Amino acid sequence: MDDLISVIIPAYNAEKYMDRCLNSIVKQSYNNLQIIVVNDGSTDNTKKILEKFAEADNRIVVINQKNGGVSQARNNGIYIAKGKYMCFVDSDDYIDINMIQKLYDGIKKCELSVCGFVNYFDNEEKDGPSPFGNTNGLKTRNEYLKIMSKYLYSVYFGALWNKLYLSEIIMKNNIRFDDKISFAEDFIFNIKYLEYVTKVSIVHNNLYYYYQEVKNSLTKVVDVQYRWQASYTKYCCCIEQYKKMDMYNECYREIYSAIAYELIGPTYDITKENYKGFKTAKESLKKIYEEELIKKAIKNVKKPQMVHRIAKISLFLKSYGIFVFCMRVWIKIQRYDGK
Repeated sequence: MDDLISVIIPAYNAEKYMDRCLNSIVKQSYNNLQIIVVNDGSTDNTKKILEKFAEADNRIVVINQKNGGVSQARNNGIYIAKGKYMCFVDSDDYIDINMIQKLYDGIKKCELSVCGFVNYFDNEEKDGPSPFGNTNGLKTRNEYLKIMSKYLYSVYFGALWNKLYLSEIIMKNNIRFDDKISFAEDFIFNIKYLEYVTKVSIVHNNLYYYYQEVKNSLTKVVDVQYRWQASYTKYCCCIEQYKKMDMYNECYREIYSAIAYELIGPTYDITKENYKGFKTAKESLKKIYEEELIKKAIKNVKKPQMVHRIAKISLFLKSYGIFVFCMRVWIKIQRYDGK
């Protein structure tokens, strides 16, 4: 008999999409599944839909919990998972009928299996990135990490749902989701998991359907400054793990470049979208750019944009007043050019 695979699905107010999600899982060509759905305090008809599916399919286990967020929901799913392997699906998404089978075929010779995905946004379908090209095969962990460092923005590497994990690694090393953050917690989970991996199976097929229209989704968009704080935590963990895996020296320029590019959003937020005056902007920029990690990012960014050039001059002169002034001038120039 094929190995048992546990599929963990956190669900919050997902009545509109729950049928589609669960139908795509119960109809998988790979049958030996434990399907764990964690109802995270839904106030709509999600619970009734789950009960209906559980009555019809004894592979489905439903956990009802008070609303605690996606990380807590996934952790509670992990606690009762019995499968040799484990994967995660979001309740507003769905999967190809052969996804689990293909990931399973790939993971037999390694500790992690990864596939491509289709991105649905505003009802438009677009293929996700293919960092490893259009061929299947095994990559060493170092090969995987090297490519990953060039795509740290990419959902391909950060997401849980296009991957199949070895449960023993998760349980033995107590790898869990940080329920104190609600952005980049999946990336942190993945980078910690990679510490215990020797090889990764790449399945180039787009087998997961990632849906991005749900306003009440567990993966809803958060404000720019909160998102930046979570990203900062993500990159601190990323650097620590790359050092542990002896890949920091080879990949640090790519990592710091990713940090520098992610700085563009919060910098514009402070000096343009949510500008609250010169003094407040100075203090807000100082809070971000005084960190040593950020200074290294500005120093090592590969293809600096104007924000990085302004930041570099301002840090050299130790003047956040100049930073704000130059950004405000640059914003006006951009407006003029855009007319």
